[in-house]
Amino acid sequence: MKTILMLKYGTKYSKEDVDRIIEATGGKYNYACMTDDTTLDPRVKVIPLPEDVDGTFIKIWMYSLEDLGDVLYFDLDIRIQKDIDHLWNYLDERPIICYTYWKDISWVDKNARSYSEQYLSNYNSSAVLWRSGSPKAKEIWEHFEKDMDYYMIKYWGDDRFLWHENFDFKWFPKGEFYSFLYGADYYDPEKRIVDRYRPEYTVCLLNGLDYYPGYDKKYDELSNNQMG
Repeated sequence: MKTILMLKYGTKYSKEDVDRIIEATGGKYNYACMTDDTTLDPRVKVIPLPEDVDGTFIKIWMYSLEDLGDVLYFDLDIRIQKDIDHLWNYLDERPIICYTYWKDISWVDKNARSYSEQYLSNYNSSAVLWRSGSPKAKEIWEHFEKDMDYYMIKYWGDDRFLWHENFDFKWFPKGEFYSFLYGADYYDPEKRIVDRYRPEYTVCLLNGLDYYPGYDKKYDELSNNQMG
């Protein structure tokens, strides 16, 4: 069983954002959403939100979910540009996560222990692939669950927690994901250019919209113009 998993809480995203993921993936998978919204497409299995985990840390709780088969999680602000069938081939005993190739990795020290350096991460959990119930996935939640309040205060989001607690992840390779706001590859001058629609990639991440509102509309305009 293959499941596309999503997260919808608060008012940032709409039912239409969930529908866009279904449409972009051809409606051919099982779909599930961690949400309190009961108005979603009936094809979507609603997974009630946990009571004791907040915000993006719900994406740590998702590793405790079972009976979903092979899971490909997508944030609702991504844009799927091509068929994603081949992404399932990356499945491994370790979860697979987006590595931020568009960042200068020299400023990230995984062994750093200063307070300010714990904000840094080269993981982006906009897309994650794993097998539900697998030991490597379950240990992420079990580690977090031991002291949830501490971790939610120490780290400003799930990406930083995953990076600095040194979990065993595999990375999606270059060429699959890029960031519209930050580029595709920091060390490639052409791919370092931002605000560029790159149709050769499978998925575009619209990370950073909290700081640059409206960039999703800019992406949609560029992609529609090139496809039209």
